[in-house]
Amino acid sequence: MQTKHALYLSDVSIIFCGIDSNGATDLFIHALTEPDYIEALQRFLSKHKPESFSVFLDVMGEEFKHEPIPHIGGKDRELLLERKCRSLFSTADLTWNKHLRREKKGRKDDVYLLVGVPLPSVVEHVFDALIESKQNVSGIYSISILEQEILAALPSAQQTLIVSRVLGVSRGKKAYRQTFIKDGELVMSRMTFINGDTAEQVFPQLMNEIERMRNFLNGTKQLGVNSNLDVVSLLNEAESAQLLQYTADSEKINMSTVSLADVAQKKRLGRHHSFSSLAELLVLWVTVKNIKPHFHPEGLCGAHKTLNTRQWMSRCSAGLLTVSIMLAAVMGFLASGEKAKVDALQADLVQLENHKSHLAANARVTVVDPRTMKQVVDLSEQINLYQYGPDKVFGILSRAYRGFNEVSLMELSWAKAEASPQQNQRRRRGRDNTSFMDRVKAARQFKLKLALPARLGNREVLEKVGDFSAALMEQPEITAVSREQAAIDASANAQMAASLSGGATNRPIEFTLLITMELL
Repeated sequence: MQTKHALYLSDVSIIFCGIDSNGATDLFIHALTEPDYIEALQRFLSKHKPESFSVFLDVMGEEFKHEPIPHIGGKDRELLLERKCRSLFSTADLTWNKHLRREKKGRKDDVYLLVGVPLPSVVEHVFDALIESKQNVSGIYSISILEQEILAALPSAQQTLIVSRVLGVSRGKKAYRQTFIKDGELVMSRMTFINGDTAEQVFPQLMNEIERMRNFLNGTKQLGVNSNLDVVSLLNEAESAQLLQYTADSEKINMSTVSLADVAQKKRLGRHHSFSSLAELLVLWVTVKNIKPHFHPEGLCGAHKTLNTRQWMSRCSAGLLTVSIMLAAVMGFLASGEKAKVDALQADLVQLENHKSHLAANARVTVVDPRTMKQVVDLSEQINLYQYGPDKVFGILSRAYRGFNEVSLMELSWAKAEASPQQNQRRRRGRDNTSFMDRVKAARQFKLKLALPARLGNREVLEKVGDFSAALMEQPEITAVSREQAAIDASANAQMAASLSGGATNRPIEFTLLITMELL
């Protein structure tokens, strides 16, 4: 872990420490009651020249308020909170707010924890020295606000009073902090100075201060009359043991102690660190976990903001440069692929031009006579006109079929025309002088297979077949209709005889008509 730095300020002392994987190490300690504390700090900073550090305030006079504000958002909420803090903490140098919850009744306002921190004159002098020497301060933390962050590592209780020691040196004086948390929310934090050096002098007074705190909370109705106050000692092991030797006069105070090592383990700082106070543990936890600072005063943190902006711009520039190089490489790769495709297309184009030139050089020039061209066009039109297509044949048959729903059309096929002996003889001799157009216009024969229901009598069948044949003959394109095959022998000279069986049958009665058609 890279070494980081922190500056701890209380009302009585200033401590500058370095923080690494081994924990916190004090690099500079000086009492603020000494007249030369500013010069000593400036000499230390000029000698060590820390890159950046955070400031931790553990001072008296902090004020805490729980205030409801209307449920609004954006810039309006920030302005309202800022105005609220100015009206509540008129003498505060630093203010901070945190959203706690939203009320469930009434207007359902948002409840915020508002904190105001007035700076002691000695702390203001330290800040002025840091600004004058242009130190890179990343932000300011309040120890009292940070103490609520360890509540999850403590025994569960509705209301808890945390007792911790304030770091620093002062002749004949020690300072302790009492932080009251109710229902998981920070209510107040108070620093107490106790005169004395020995345990016999200090801890009886500290127990009296705890009882005074309970009376104060009871008087301000922060604590019920019959409610017990759970006091948790977060001193080091020796101090906690000495404190528990004394008993409070009130039976409503329950004393207990929690090891700082156990808190560190629950906050994932490990058990290998030893801590002299809760403040030291919080400084290490904030630095290791990179917790967001509570305050960013412009004068003190301006240099850090400027440096961060420059570093951010530098990282963005480096990122953009890297992306540009990668895009250039990708575009170069794609361009090389596209160039290969263009070269291949150009080669194909050259090959096609050569093939075109070769075809043009070897193509035969045929001169077509206009008269011949016209004859070809006329011939094509005649072929199309006299083409026995399905649309023409079925159109003619459909006109004749109207009204003959009982007649089923089963099959339509070409009938192969038989040539006369004279035509066959002329063809064998090669003297068939029939023109092509006469062949195109020649009549065609079709075989149309019909079926009628077996329930009809022979006479009715013959009549319907005769009527349908007559309807076909009424069509101008049909020149002849004859029966080629029938299931009923209707005449003695039929082209194909088929005797009707003597027994009754349910099979349809079929006929085949030979139709001669000539398109007009």
